[in-house]
Amino acid sequence: MAVDIEQQINRVWTPDVRPTVAEAWRCYGAGAYRACIALTWAAVCADLIDKIIRLADEGEGDAASFATKVASARAAGISVDGVRDMQEVERICLDTAVKLDVLDDVTARELERLREDRHLCVHPSLRGFGETYAPTAEYARAHLAVALDELLTQPPVQGRKAVQQLVAYVMDPQFVSSPGHITHVFHDRVRPNTRRQLIELAVKHAVLELPVEEPPGGRVVAERMHEVVQAFLARDRDAVTPAISKVMDRLAALDSAGLTGAIGRVGDLDVLWELLPAPLVDRIADMLAAAQLPTHADSLAMEDLTPEQVDLLSPVGSAAARARIPLLVTRFGELTVEGRASVMARRVSRSLVMHVPEILRDAYSFRAAEGLTQRVVLPYAPLLDLSLLEKALMAWAENSQCRTAMAMQEHAARLYEATSHLRPADRDLWKRFVERVREVGPGDSYYRYENVERLFAEKF
Repeated sequence: MAVDIEQQINRVWTPDVRPTVAEAWRCYGAGAYRACIALTWAAVCADLIDKIIRLADEGEGDAASFATKVASARAAGISVDGVRDMQEVERICLDTAVKLDVLDDVTARELERLREDRHLCVHPSLRGFGETYAPTAEYARAHLAVALDELLTQPPVQGRKAVQQLVAYVMDPQFVSSPGHITHVFHDRVRPNTRRQLIELAVKHAVLELPVEEPPGGRVVAERMHEVVQAFLARDRDAVTPAISKVMDRLAALDSAGLTGAIGRVGDLDVLWELLPAPLVDRIADMLAAAQLPTHADSLAMEDLTPEQVDLLSPVGSAAARARIPLLVTRFGELTVEGRASVMARRVSRSLVMHVPEILRDAYSFRAAEGLTQRVVLPYAPLLDLSLLEKALMAWAENSQCRTAMAMQEHAARLYEATSHLRPADRDLWKRFVERVREVGPGDSYYRYENVERLFAEKF
């Protein structure tokens, strides 16, 4: 427990406050619990003053008047007026922090108790009958722990402002999903209560596709919020699970189109399938069973799925979804090559990478081979292992529609670069690929994949 407090002290956000917190901890260790409480309150005041002034410097209008009071008190120095002014600053600092959304109401109440106990510690005359306030060790430590967890280790980020920043991030026309940025800005640098608000906001948009002004519109924002939820899940699954549980009733109330869209967006989240109630799982399974899908048995090989059908089948990449709806695997296996490619392209999934060789095997025309490679083979390349790469290259070489399509030589070079994680163990596979291409084609063929051979010379 002591180690935890010491680690927290090292993470105190405001450098000038860190020595005061460390001194409070030393007082606790020495059994001087009243001094510990008094210094903890002093650290809270100093920290709030610093953070509110930072917000004023950043243009937060509501913080400006507070910053002016602090400047006036400091200008007066150690004088009657200066002390009186600083006492007024301390009196209003909690209320100001709540108004600015630096603190939530719950944390403010906790710190209000700290302030009251500080008064009892430094003003023993507040108690009658000559009694002296003697806080326990547990009480002193609890005050210090709350101050560290809820304030002192947190950056000066307003809850309301953090929400606005997340909305602005996903609404940005130049949006690029960056999990590291998402977790750093919207998870690690915000208070727990604000973090919970951000997670719930992201989950609601991702699952329910809430209305959003155009552009970019609710659909685009929902897809982007799904990326945000994924980043949060990777960092703290336990924090995301309750947020998903909260939207279950609203998800179940969606019409078929809304439910299908939600499944297409967030159906790759295993935690969703763990939380879905059985009746809702049955409803999705019934929708899947009733769907009129083009299959390789009774349709042209080129027939593709509609976007809605792709959404309905896209959870096949989730192990949790397959466990609850085994029909996903059956229906996916029945699809045309275009249908399978569309489902795989909806979202790259490690569970579906095994199907890459068969996509090349089943390419039915030159243009289809080029399109399928662009849509599926290349995006899945970073997930290929040596065995799958070998099967994919052999399927490529044996299928004349792949081997002799105009763009496929360039695609082969791109595949080579995209499988760099397999170097140098993949060298023989690529050599055999080039040899096989030349073996099955005429000697004067244009499609000799000399560009890939040149890569061998450059890389090995």
